[in-house]
Amino acid sequence: MKKNSDLKKIIKDDSIECDNLTINSLFREAIWNKYKDDLQLSEYEVDVTNEDAKRIWEKLQMYLLVYSLFQSVRKKVIRIVKYRTL
Repeated sequence: MKKNSDLKKIIKDDSIECDNLTINSLFREAIWNKYKDDLQLSEYEVDVTNEDAKRIWEKLQMYLLVYSLFQSVRKKVIRIVKYRTL
């Protein structure tokens, strides 16, 4: 993930409007909103029989969100916690 200074540079260089220049999440949201319609996404098949497939999956896993369930003291309340593995 990009650091604060990197995000500020993108905001400045690309003339992206951002309401608050101190919060990284707002930087990311502004950048996303600017480019979300221009994304050129493609699907690729990866041969899982290839020896490199495991390494590719390990690299991809670093960017996936992980969800964990926690049961609180009260039996009826379950909390879902989302965090990055990085």
